[in-house]
Amino acid sequence: MTKAKDLPNVPLMRDYAKDDKTRAVLDITSAAAPFGRSVSVPPKFPKHLLAGLRKSFDKAVKDPEFLSTAKARHMEIDPATGASLDPILKNLLDTPKEIVALARKAVGAK
Repeated sequence: MTKAKDLPNVPLMRDYAKDDKTRAVLDITSAAAPFGRSVSVPPKFPKHLLAGLRKSFDKAVKDPEFLSTAKARHMEIDPATGASLDPILKNLLDTPKEIVALARKAVGAK
């Protein structure tokens, strides 16, 4: 969905799409990538609790001790905020059935 920081000249799959329909199929087949090892909550989760979880997560992934430990273990930390993932999820949920069917066929899903 976004270019890797260390490979800015490598095109995304969607860059090769010849039309909007193909681009939409590529977008939904790639949509899981930004979520990685995400932390999620169920629908209708209380907004005030979600705000607290997001604030805590954002603080934790910037913590110097956490980052130092991750670096020592050769772990890449490149978090996405919940707010940045919301539009991707909304787009997925709003994907027309025709595009979903094309994507399922493209990846061999039944």
